[in-house]
Amino acid sequence: ELLAGVLQRAGIDCRWNRIDDAPGLAASLGAIPDAVICDHSMPFLSVPVVVDAVAARDPDCPVIVVSGHLDGEAGAALIGPTCRDFIRKDALYRLPAALLREVEGAAVRRRLRRSQVESTLLGDPLEPLLRAALAADSLTLHYQPQVDLHSGRLIGMEALARWNDPVLGCVPPSRFVAVAERSDLVMVLGHWVLRTACRQIAQWTAAGYRELCVSVNLSGRHFMAAGIVEEVNACLAEFKVDPRRLQIEITESAVVGDTERAVVSMRRLAALGIQLSLDDFGTGHSSLAYLSRFPIHELKVDRSFVSGMIERTEDAVIVRTIVAMAHALGLRVVAEGVESAAQLEVLRRLHCDCVQGYLVARPAPAADLAVMLTNPEALVPGAAQTAERVLLLVDDETNILSSLRRLFRADRYRVFTAGSAIEGLEVLAKNDVGVIISDQRMPGMTGTEFLSRVKEMHPGTMRMMLSGFTDLESVTGAVNDGAIFKFLTKPWDGDALRATVRDAFDRHELIRENASLTEELSRANRELVEANASLEQRVAAKTEAIARQLAVLRVAQEALDLLPLGVIGVDAQGTIAVANEYAVMTLAAAPGLPAAECLPPELAAVIEQSLALGGEARARFDDHCLVCRPLSVGGDIRGRVLAVIPASP
Repeated sequence: ELLAGVLQRAGIDCRWNRIDDAPGLAASLGAIPDAVICDHSMPFLSVPVVVDAVAARDPDCPVIVVSGHLDGEAGAALIGPTCRDFIRKDALYRLPAALLREVEGAAVRRRLRRSQVESTLLGDPLEPLLRAALAADSLTLHYQPQVDLHSGRLIGMEALARWNDPVLGCVPPSRFVAVAERSDLVMVLGHWVLRTACRQIAQWTAAGYRELCVSVNLSGRHFMAAGIVEEVNACLAEFKVDPRRLQIEITESAVVGDTERAVVSMRRLAALGIQLSLDDFGTGHSSLAYLSRFPIHELKVDRSFVSGMIERTEDAVIVRTIVAMAHALGLRVVAEGVESAAQLEVLRRLHCDCVQGYLVARPAPAADLAVMLTNPEALVPGAAQTAERVLLLVDDETNILSSLRRLFRADRYRVFTAGSAIEGLEVLAKNDVGVIISDQRMPGMTGTEFLSRVKEMHPGTMRMMLSGFTDLESVTGAVNDGAIFKFLTKPWDGDALRATVRDAFDRHELIRENASLTEELSRANRELVEANASLEQRVAAKTEAIARQLAVLRVAQEALDLLPLGVIGVDAQGTIAVANEYAVMTLAAAPGLPAAECLPPELAAVIEQSLALGGEARARFDDHCLVCRPLSVGGDIRGRVLAVIPASP
């Protein structure tokens, strides 16, 4: 009746009938109408009955369904040939007059299309289909692997909803998630993902994959809803899932509306042991205040920065800053959307912790990941080249050593065990150990004595004590002396101990890398010093040789000056290179000038003659005898020497 009033006010000729059964429907149709509008909530009729009745009279007559929501039966009717569109009840008063006028006459059969209804925000035709799919449990979860960038091992999965409709085909997640977020379906979808993921975690745990963590995305509305902590806890209890194996991802924008409420929910979830991740970091309301207040464990770098960091310096700087800031706050960093080896290498150099993306693996159903789970080879290129991490466990109780070995099995360390300090020293002598965990009370040598000796013998190791016995004085002295990196007590928290050991290995590798760089720099400096010394020696030898040559030249010049005849040296171009005192004073020879310009013509002519003949030339000049001969050095002719000899009296 309300809809009829709205249409009549819009100037559309319409008739409203209350129908309680199928015969009444057939009778009420009367003449074939241009369109039939029905209410989904009719008590005795269903939408498919109305659609079939109208189709029997006129297959081209559209049925418009008015509903707050549609169940699976009505949703199926919507994809039939005559049920064209539906209108949400809460949107009736937002119907544009222009669209309402199109209902009049046959225009509805030509112009009332689903896209028009969508564009006027009257309700998305995908919504009832999604509601039906969720009710029928016909969506699936795919899982995208997350890989440790250092070791290359699989450490987790992100659960991603997928919808393959039998009629529409594969509906993009961006499409149906947006539809869910605009309606109450976002809560239904989130709960379905949460339960399905917990069921899968339980199955993987039963299969022996007890360390695998699964991430679930929750929308802002779902996360901020009352009872979210109880809902998550109920799902964990239903499938008997370890809370540490579940991680909840939320976006920055999801929690900015009511940060106080968000902090309370986060802290309650973290108290259960659930990991919290801040998704798409850097794209929303990034704030350092949020990072300091929220009890999160992980930051996820948005794919937009990862995809652009190779070409754009700004994106690379942003990623480097996020990684450095997160590590300073003790947070793990995961890079999303890694699709190329170049991106992977940049992230490795930036010390990013984990990656996910098509380069590692595409999202896939759980059954398709069986091969990956059973074959734990490195999943990222270059990870296999990373140095092996070697861990030494020292304790005189075999059950403690067995428990610790099982604990660190998932981290893929190379683990050595020793039942005493002496055995531990023997292991250290034969293997390149990075991290040592030792008990305190052991026969023959205490843990503090053992680690103090290790410090002197193997200073590059990271040394930790794990003991239920606390000798405060000796332990404090060992810590102050730098023999102990960390002191941990028994019984231990598995996750905390593994995190501490990972941190110790990171520090060990950083120290080793710094030592390697220092050694390379020292080696380069030594080579530079040696090169400088060698160069100085060569320069000194050359300088000495030149000095000797100059001395020889001075002696030769003095000897030439004592001769009672003229001696002139000319280079291959005819320039005077040397002349003794007799030639300068008597013949006007000038070193540095062409012989033809400063010597008497007769002397210049005999030089030219020698050059032309390629040999000796003789001539007379006044009372002098001229002899010009080639001047050779090592067999090569370099010029001419002219002797001007006075005639004998």
